[in-house]
Amino acid sequence: LATGSVTRVSDVKANLNTLQNPMPNAVFVVTQGEKGVYYTDGDEYGEYPAQSIEVVDTTAAGDSFNAGMAVKLAEGSYLKEAIAFATKVAAVTVTRFGAQTSLPTREEIVD
Repeated sequence: LATGSVTRVSDVKANLNTLQNPMPNAVFVVTQGEKGVYYTDGDEYGEYPAQSIEVVDTTAAGDSFNAGMAVKLAEGSYLKEAIAFATKVAAVTVTRFGAQTSLPTREEIVD
């Protein structure tokens, strides 16, 4: 597996394939900030674009993305729906300063 910043899509795919081999039913999601999200669920590999926004502070971007994913998956959403929601949550988060103060409410995120 590559470590550090993986910049090429081919590297991301290769790393996901390496991870998937011993765990064929596992789901892997790789966030790449402004480059979007790459994912695989064992059957499908996909990409989801990042939203085009003006970034103020990236503090809590990853945490808010993970929280958004967890909420939607717990509600029974499919992986792509969860990624779309999580991307929106992270996009709102990075438009504000701080950690807890930057996290959006559920009402601020349009499903």
